Amino acid sequence: MSHSYKLPLVDMHLPQYGTAAAMDAVEKDMWRWLEGHRLIGNEAKRERLVRTRPQYTTALYFPYADEDRLIVINRFMALAFLVDDIDDEHGVHDDDAVSEFCENLIAIAYRTRAPSSGVERAVAEVMGDLSAGRSSAWHDALNESFAQWLRTYPVEVRLARLGEAMPFQEYVPHRRYSVGEIGFLHMHEYVQGIDLPAHVRNLPAMTEARNRASEWIGLYNDVYSLEKEEAVGYPHNAVLVVRRQRGRGTQDAVDVVNGILSGLLDQFEAACHAIPGQVRAVVDDSCIVDDAMRIVDGYRQILRGNFDYHIGTPRYLTGYVQLQQVS
Repeated sequence: MSHSYKLPLVDMHLPQYGTAAAMDAVEKDMWRWLEGHRLIGNEAKRERLVRTRPQYTTALYFPYADEDRLIVINRFMALAFLVDDIDDEHGVHDDDAVSEFCENLIAIAYRTRAPSSGVERAVAEVMGDLSAGRSSAWHDALNESFAQWLRTYPVEVRLARLGEAMPFQEYVPHRRYSVGEIGFLHMHEYVQGIDLPAHVRNLPAMTEARNRASEWIGLYNDVYSLEKEEAVGYPHNAVLVVRRQRGRGTQDAVDVVNGILSGLLDQFEAACHAIPGQVRAVVDDSCIVDDAMRIVDGYRQILRGNFDYHIGTPRYLTGYVQLQQVS
């Protein structure tokens, strides 16, 4: 299937990391687990998940993870893709229902509400598994990212009901959270058995690296999702936002977003380079510095993994973004 616009040559000079060896095993576990929680209610939902390939995303994001930890993360990944269909479940005009659904899941994550449905029990289980034996500060960071992600859904549904859309300066920080990636960036600590001190995890350069990586992933996804989202009248897409603000054509907007992607990648790498110095400024422990840099390399794996995921997944195979290697 061809696009009505030319997909850009996307700047990507992070190396390929490959996929985790346990990908097939975690896929088998995923289907058993989802069915155990009765989360695959019909064939259409199953087919969407088959095309989405959560296990492939997980294996790209965490290429060196062992099977036990990868299984837990892949359960969360599959849940995230299923939750992403909540607009279909509740209807684009029912922002109250979407808000209630999201706030209930947030309460489950924070353990202020007992689960009462299959998806709530699944969230309780996987968030508990991710947090077992870890610091309360890491658990708080994971919960915060989960809440920030879910709370973008009712915002989008409400704007769609009103026939409104965000301007670009509001859209980018919104997309930082709506793409749902910051939690996975934190999960590299879980995968690698690292629990950074909170004052290291929250350093400006660490936060900047996570934010720019998440924004890059969100806008990159927008380029691939443009035609599908425009066809159903979904306005929350960077290309559509830029096209509307500039009053120009689709190709012009695609090229502008591609330029923004290059800038976000540069900002991400600059933040990564600033991290060692900032860590040394707050701790006198070479092991913590080394741990922080291992986590930063995990951030790189997620950003590069997302680049590869879009090229090799049926959900997005309506075109092809060429790979540009820059030395």
